[in-house]
Amino acid sequence: MGKIASAVLGALALSAIGGCDPGPAEADSSTEQIVANLLEAGHRPADIEITPEGEVLVQGDIRMSLEASAGPRGTSFRQFVTNVTVADSIDEIVIWVGPRLRSGSFLTAADEALKQWNGIEGSRLRFSLSTDCLPPASRTDRGVIEVTAMDSSSTCDAATPGDINRDVNGVADFPSSDGRPGATIEINPCLLAKSLRNQTSTLMHEIGHTVGFRHTDYATHSSCGGSRTDEGVPPYGAVQVPGTPDAAQGDPDSIMNACAPAEQSGTWSDADRHAIGIVYFRPSEG
Repeated sequence: MGKIASAVLGALALSAIGGCDPGPAEADSSTEQIVANLLEAGHRPADIEITPEGEVLVQGDIRMSLEASAGPRGTSFRQFVTNVTVADSIDEIVIWVGPRLRSGSFLTAADEALKQWNGIEGSRLRFSLSTDCLPPASRTDRGVIEVTAMDSSSTCDAATPGDINRDVNGVADFPSSDGRPGATIEINPCLLAKSLRNQTSTLMHEIGHTVGFRHTDYATHSSCGGSRTDEGVPPYGAVQVPGTPDAAQGDPDSIMNACAPAEQSGTWSDADRHAIGIVYFRPSEG
């Protein structure tokens, strides 16, 4: 790892110390390599966060694995998806909700979120909900996404208003290089005190990341109202779905915007629906 990456890693680790939070986990070699890969790919140090548990987050709500950080350096060419989306062999995705999220209204919100995903006309993806004791096993034709609560050390308002990381409601993985959906979504327990529509919208958004959708306004962050702008294309790519607004034009109603309004809609925008239907189109048989 280069001197710049070492310096950034040290600064990020120090920034995680303070208040009642436990000190950050000592960075292992994979954490160091992830940071180095992200910096080499063009990410700004300000966009990279190391949690007290030693995980690396970019853009506030996307957890970065070593594999993803070293992924193909795509270029934007024509809502936005990563270079890797869910493989054609996987049509069914099980959303397993962990025990800490099964009280209150979150299960209702999960039902509503899956209705939104399953209601996309022409999409081949079908989602189901599981509250079994343990997550179901993945199969070649079925993906499983585990939805669990963030650690109690997480805070509701970890950043200043207008920042991309303000009031982070959830964190998700992008799809793996073999075309499986992102394995995990972590939900901030503070979300459970918000409205049903906000909970629904948050889960819709995080599922979007697990199947490859980036932030609709990744190049401008117009939804955040702050000074941060372009998240950058690498290392996972930013392929614009034909027929959707470009990054400069934006879509203020998109569920996949980087920052959410105080009261969310719980429904897709027209461009969201179009994008999902295009990316995961099921050809008619016969």
